[in-house]
Amino acid sequence: NKQKQFMEIKLTVTEQEANLILQSLSKQPFEVVSTLIFKIQAQGVQQINEAEAAKADQAPEVEDVNKE
Repeated sequence: NKQKQFMEIKLTVTEQEANLILQSLSKQPFEVVSTLIFKIQAQGVQQINEAEAAKADQAPEVEDVNKE
């Protein structure tokens, strides 16, 4: 009993497009799309967090003028 292995593909979409995909999927039966919804959400959160961290790393440090 061999399980069919699927090739993984990567898509590049905007945050707005990803949300549209998720909205469309949410109209389908939960048991059919739940794994895909969770996968898209997890990848989106990870990418947003990485982008915010990279942005924070590039921001110039602000000196605290109240520090003694």
